[in-house]
Amino acid sequence: MNLQDYKNQYLLYSNQIKQIENERDSLTYYSREEFAKLFQEKQKKDREWFIHHFDYIWKYKDYFYRHAPFKDIILDFLEVYYESGYCGGAAYSSCEVYISLSNLIQAWNKGFMYQGYPIIEYSESNYKGKITQTITYIKDNQEVTSEINNIDENLSKVRKLCIELNKWENYKTIDLLMRARRSKKWK
Repeated sequence: MNLQDYKNQYLLYSNQIKQIENERDSLTYYSREEFAKLFQEKQKKDREWFIHHFDYIWKYKDYFYRHAPFKDIILDFLEVYYESGYCGGAAYSSCEVYISLSNLIQAWNKGFMYQGYPIIEYSESNYKGKITQTITYIKDNQEVTSEINNIDENLSKVRKLCIELNKWENYKTIDLLMRARRSKKWK
C-alpha cells in the first residue's frame, strides 16, 4: 500500500464514521420521547426493587463496595443531590442523578446518614435567603422523606461522589445486583 492508498482508506473510514454518527444522532433525536418514557419506567422499577431489597444490600454492602462488578453499578434512579433556588431574580437548579453503588456506600461510611439510617437523596433549596433541606432515607425497607435544619456540612459533600453519564450509553445497572440476589450464593 502506498501513501495515497492509506489516505484514501482513511477518508473512507472517516466518511463511514460520519454516516454512523449521523444515524446515531437521528436515533437520539427522533426516539427521545419514547426513550425517556422507557427510561423513566425502568428507573421506577429499579428504585422499587432497591428499596424493597435494601436489607440485602445493607447486609452485603462491604462486599459490594470492594468487589467488581458490583462496585461499578450505577444507581441512575436516585436523585442523590439536588440543589435549586432563586437568587437575584434568576432561578437555578442542579441535579446530580448518577452515583455508583460503591460511591454511595462510601458516602454512608463517611456519615451520609440520618439518625442511623442511610440517606439516598439530599436536596437543598434556597428561596430568597430561606434554605430548605430535604433528605430521603431508608428505614425498615421504606422511603422516608424529611425536611431537616442545619444538616452536617459533610452530608452535602456527596455531590463530589456523583458522576456524569450519558443515559443512552451502556453501563452496569442494578440488573446485575438483581441477578446476584436471585443466585443461591446470596440468599
